[in-house]
Amino acid sequence: MKSKKMVASTIAMLVMTCSILSFVSCDNMNSNNNGNTQGTGGRNFGTKSGNTSLPFLTKEEIKAKFDETNPANLESLIRRGSPATIKATAWGEQNMSKLPSFESPYFAGEPRSDIMDLALARYNFVRRFAGLNAAVFNEQFHREAQHAAWLCAMYQKTDRSHSITAYQKPEGVTGEMWNLAAAGLQQCLHLAPHAANSVDIYMADNKNGNLGHRVNLLTLTASQVGFGVASANLVNKNRNDPNVITGTYGATAFRFNWQKQPDYEDFEYDMVSWPPAGYFPAKTSLFDSGVDKARWSIYFNNNKYALQTTADSNGVKTNVIVTKTVNGETKQVWDFAKIASNVEAFKNKNYTLTEGESWCSITYGGTTIFYLASIKNGQESLEQYTDGSVYTVRFENLVDKVNGGFTNLEYAVEFFDMSTVQ
Repeated sequence: MKSKKMVASTIAMLVMTCSILSFVSCDNMNSNNNGNTQGTGGRNFGTKSGNTSLPFLTKEEIKAKFDETNPANLESLIRRGSPATIKATAWGEQNMSKLPSFESPYFAGEPRSDIMDLALARYNFVRRFAGLNAAVFNEQFHREAQHAAWLCAMYQKTDRSHSITAYQKPEGVTGEMWNLAAAGLQQCLHLAPHAANSVDIYMADNKNGNLGHRVNLLTLTASQVGFGVASANLVNKNRNDPNVITGTYGATAFRFNWQKQPDYEDFEYDMVSWPPAGYFPAKTSLFDSGVDKARWSIYFNNNKYALQTTADSNGVKTNVIVTKTVNGETKQVWDFAKIASNVEAFKNKNYTLTEGESWCSITYGGTTIFYLASIKNGQESLEQYTDGSVYTVRFENLVDKVNGGFTNLEYAVEFFDMSTVQ
């Protein structure tokens, strides 16, 4: 999409990608939904995320699965101290059955099996929520991810480097260990305190404008996965308290298959979105943690649909409109056709919105990304996702690769308060 500053009358908002993508929903929200409203009280949410034959999850199912896989279930994982100061000894005990060694003889460490089990369960809950196939634990991927986490923790990397070239091989580290780490680093890696809740951290992907970690976890063909976690390198311990480290706490890593494997089962899909169409829990770490801008993401089945990123000979191009309703009453509309483009400002977060002005447009791996905001009294006000708020995301003038021409597609998400669900 070409950068284009415009003044919007009452709204401001951010970020729609403009690259070749695909998506689906239809002008009529009943289309491509197979009448699948089971457990939704008759509410039609339009096109669902992922496998079109899967039923939408009910509020009760979401709450039950969320609670069952909640990392807080492991009582020992609860942090002690502030996010910037953590007891290093407790950190190691919380995650590891055998602590890593960051000096000769080097050892990548072994994480607790219950943490690995919970991380897998949480990951598969997220994938089911998005309508994707479950993944199985792969021992080789685990070894690679474990060595990647160990290497990252050793160097306390804060730039989330995914290439082995960013690291220097210490004397005494074997070629096998180095190769395992290199393979693990090629996939999703994030500095985080615990493996079990790293799934939530990856999905929220706060402070990461391109949402690369979330996009990776929602890879369509991922059918095998391994996790790694390494406690902090105590070289960076606080001089005044040897039991306390500051800054980086350690590392976690994910390793999974990008390419389709024989154990992957094909299914019909139109899009993969987060939050997915249907009910979605408000105020959780999976999306709206309150730490940063909660970003929406959608990638499409590009065999079916594409964005018309520049106007055709008739002046037609794709637009996105997001409408918020509460109890059937429209509260706000974000119209992307009225939003100015400023890619670098979004990425660098160094651009101040003025009254009535907005921006849009980034792309990562074929994924549409946006967040909702308004300008109030000259200040950017982030959208708050509360119980009963419904957001309809509508793509107008999408290229229909199957039938030709253009079509309008949409889906809806209703946020709910899990504390009100039995």
